[in-house]
Amino acid sequence: MRKTPVSNYAYACTRARARKKKLISPNEYSRLASMDLASMARYIGETNYRSEIEELSPKISGSELIETATYLNLASTYNQVTRFCQGEARVILQHYLNELDLLNLKTVIRGKYHKASNEEIKMDIIPGGVYSGHLEPKWTAAGDVPELIESLTDSPFHEALSKALDRDPELNSLIYLEDAIDRTHYDHLLESMSGRGTGTSLFRDFIKREIDMRNILTLLRVRMDSDSENEWKPEDILIPGGHELTLEKLIPLYLLTSPKQLFGALEKFSFYESIEPFVAEAIETRSPAKVIKAIESHHRKGAGQFAKRYPLSILPIIHYLMLKRNEVTTLRLIARGKSMGLKPDIIRELIVT
Repeated sequence: MRKTPVSNYAYACTRARARKKKLISPNEYSRLASMDLASMARYIGETNYRSEIEELSPKISGSELIETATYLNLASTYNQVTRFCQGEARVILQHYLNELDLLNLKTVIRGKYHKASNEEIKMDIIPGGVYSGHLEPKWTAAGDVPELIESLTDSPFHEALSKALDRDPELNSLIYLEDAIDRTHYDHLLESMSGRGTGTSLFRDFIKREIDMRNILTLLRVRMDSDSENEWKPEDILIPGGHELTLEKLIPLYLLTSPKQLFGALEKFSFYESIEPFVAEAIETRSPAKVIKAIESHHRKGAGQFAKRYPLSILPIIHYLMLKRNEVTTLRLIARGKSMGLKPDIIRELIVT
């Protein structure tokens, strides 16, 4: 019987920390926001994106060059990190990186919903997942969201998406579909990581904290939209299995009737300190954008703190990948903002560090 390779956490974590040091400093994002697209491409071409920029620059330019190069680099990073992990570390990482399919599926659905062309959708697909692989011919042939869902019989999300579509056949919103994707993804992760090993235990705790973040974002999305009652049931859109925000705690929060009541009830939770400076403005403007940025930043910083506490575990590797994905998201945001003619100060406000 072939034995599973022994986990190589010491080696893999050392590699991840070395890569982390090569990430673009968040302080540089403000500078990049002031550059034109050509200068920005030259700048990142002197960093870890060199090979992608050099390969693509004879063919494309501007925002398309930066967006394509960064996504290719992200996919390459996922593959490289997976290869240098062994044993339990690789198994956990492969489960974690299934999130790539979650992100890509949401991209495809949004594209079909907004009647974007397949070429436009492909620009936002992260290479390496099944939606840029064997499922691509299926979703590209679909003319709309119902056809897309019908075509994805090979996807683990198919059953949940079909049920979500039944609840909102007119597609008045994407909320049912996107929340069905999230619930399926996290249910699968928690089920897959049901073992008792130290590595799986730490990873499961990380996922539970990420579920907390997703549920907070859902609460904000629903409550900041309107003071009126929503047609959605809590169990339809909230993800079970959180660390601090169990469903028993979430449902009363969901039933609150105003943003002010919601933020007041959130004061007792550990993340509130990070969002408190932005609460008054969010209530006044009915825009949770700054609160959402603060929550996402809090989640990444929390992962970093746990990675330092458990330096020879899966957490330093996952934290590096979180920072890498945020770097790519930020570079694409800056490039797209510049291509749309946004002023540097507006772009800076959108950046999550």
